[in-house]
Amino acid sequence: MAIRPLTFGRVEGKFALTQPADHPKLEDYKVDDVARGLESLTLQSVKADAEAPATEAGHAVFTTMTDLR
Repeated sequence: MAIRPLTFGRVEGKFALTQPADHPKLEDYKVDDVARGLESLTLQSVKADAEAPATEAGHAVFTTMTDLR
């Protein structure tokens, strides 16, 4: 099963899932839960790639509107 990235953005002034475009209809509260999670995102123990543990526990990319990654 291929992993498909999820992209969120503003649609008609509301936070919404924009990609994949063919997603099923989502309940508003589920999308709001994602927004709340991103609001409280805190990065701790950030290390350079060379110092990172050998086994990746997970992978995520959080990109702001200004392309800060």
